[in-house]
Amino acid sequence: MAGASLNPIWWRSKGAAAAVLVLILVAGALAFARYAWTSRSQTIQSVAVLPFSGTSSDPGAAFLQDGITEGVTDALSRMPNLKVMSSRTVFRYKGRDGDPQQAGKDLKVDAVLTGRMSQMGDTIALNAELVSVAEGTRLWGQRYSEKLANVSAFQQEIVSEISDKLRLRLTGADKDRLARRPTENAEAYQLYQQGRREMDKWNDDGWKKALEYFQQSVAQDPNYAAAYAGLSGAYAMLGYEYDLPPWDAYQQARSAAERALAIDKDSAEGHAALATSYWIFRDFAKPEPEYRRAIELNPNLAMAHEEYAWFLTSVGRFSEALEQSREAQELDPLSLGQDSWRGQIFLYQHDFDRAISQFEKILDVDSNYANAHLALSDAYYAKGMCQQTQQAASSYMTLMGFAKEAESGQRAFAESGCQGFLRVRIKMQSDSTKMEYYYPLQVAQDYARLGDNDSAFHGLNRCYEEGAGVNFTKYDPALDSLHSDPRFAELLRRMGFPN
Repeated sequence: MAGASLNPIWWRSKGAAAAVLVLILVAGALAFARYAWTSRSQTIQSVAVLPFSGTSSDPGAAFLQDGITEGVTDALSRMPNLKVMSSRTVFRYKGRDGDPQQAGKDLKVDAVLTGRMSQMGDTIALNAELVSVAEGTRLWGQRYSEKLANVSAFQQEIVSEISDKLRLRLTGADKDRLARRPTENAEAYQLYQQGRREMDKWNDDGWKKALEYFQQSVAQDPNYAAAYAGLSGAYAMLGYEYDLPPWDAYQQARSAAERALAIDKDSAEGHAALATSYWIFRDFAKPEPEYRRAIELNPNLAMAHEEYAWFLTSVGRFSEALEQSREAQELDPLSLGQDSWRGQIFLYQHDFDRAISQFEKILDVDSNYANAHLALSDAYYAKGMCQQTQQAASSYMTLMGFAKEAESGQRAFAESGCQGFLRVRIKMQSDSTKMEYYYPLQVAQDYARLGDNDSAFHGLNRCYEEGAGVNFTKYDPALDSLHSDPRFAELLRRMGFPN
């Protein structure tokens, strides 16, 4: 079962310590933030919380270190006027013993927060410090030592201290949000974090595992808003990619997002999830206010900027989409997913040379990044580069575990060029009884590429009826040949695209 590596007894005995150590570190970090903002000689506008380390080989201790790192990052990200690097980026530094100052330079932040934890019997000790990236100096540091049996009594006191120290900088709503812990249940929190990391893999297997983790998380704590938001996102992606029946998955996504906001109306993750659930249902009038509210509540939520960019792209607001993509990239600078989405914007904008350049740069960094191969194949085809199209598409299929299908496509290309390859791919992806291959959107795209408009419209209507894959139809370059057909305008109208 997913999550079986957790030791429930360990977490039950130490869950309170994990929750409060998060608050201890948040108190220290926020206290420094207040000092830095009011100092004439030191301005801290951006921070990265590097993964905390420890001396114990106990897997449970590693979970605790990660939980504290995530908790501090999440809490700091809700601070006004402070940019905080996403956990997805900083966890690439996990296990490294490099120079924190250099890590800060790589991430282009003003300061980095580091921590080292040790356990002695029933006591946890932690050293934390904030380092100036520009000067390499220690700006703030503190040592904490807490008995496991006594730590929970200090929780409310620490929350109150945070509020007092930042009274002049925070509104009442800000203080309420900072004082509110996402969950009291350490197991639920850890399962949620594991789900988020699986989502970040951006593939079918990751979304399926994420769904399991989020389901376990809300089972542990039925009042955990962020976990319901994560559940919503997993259902949305699994439906969009035909890993689950789309309409059923979308309804689950909507219900989970609404549950998140019923628990916490100020959940940034909840508002972003609700926005995406509207958008994926093609209710184009409703997502934007929800995305804006999510970003207002947490400007450091990279996911909200990224998904807002999806929506903006789908309605042809490309310059705004690129701006949101840039915001997401600044918060998550090491994410290939952010780089890939910028390439997709160029593709839908019909700037094929920039799209190709973007995807090729990604593959220079990681040649196994499957989605970049698929998107690159689309850009190549739009440029009339048939052989490169087949090669990139075959690389994608191989990386996704369909090596035999890739070989069939290669043989068809050798025998009859691009048309042969496209027909093999159409056959492979048309059988709805084989959900691991079935993808009617690409079938419709390939028919359009072949000039078979009737079959292309049949495929698009099938997508429309089944509920998946049509959110970018209006600007999809694969469908350009259909624009002069009156059926295309009628299809866009039925799909709900704004004029």
